[in-house]
Amino acid sequence: VIFHEKVHMQESLETILKEDMSIFFEFKHYKPKKKYVSTRCFTFMEGDEIKSSLNQKSTQLELYKKPTRLLKKPLNLFSIKKLYLNISVINLPLIL
Repeated sequence: VIFHEKVHMQESLETILKEDMSIFFEFKHYKPKKKYVSTRCFTFMEGDEIKSSLNQKSTQLELYKKPTRLLKKPLNLFSIKKLYLNISVINLPLIL
């Protein structure tokens, strides 16, 4: 896991909110014995969560068991422990 990484979205915040998009985060790991990369867990942010997180310092997202479910149902928590992805959303002005 790499901490304090910045991720830049190719879509503008206005487009994401207008079209009610969601942003998915998949956490993957390498399996040396089987020699491939596997999804460990995933989480996502819906448009309303993105908008409300702009006013907060950090937002916590629950982690869910694989496989990644793009339809967002049914969802099962990754662990009985309280594990979260802590994320900060920053809206930067578009620079051309």
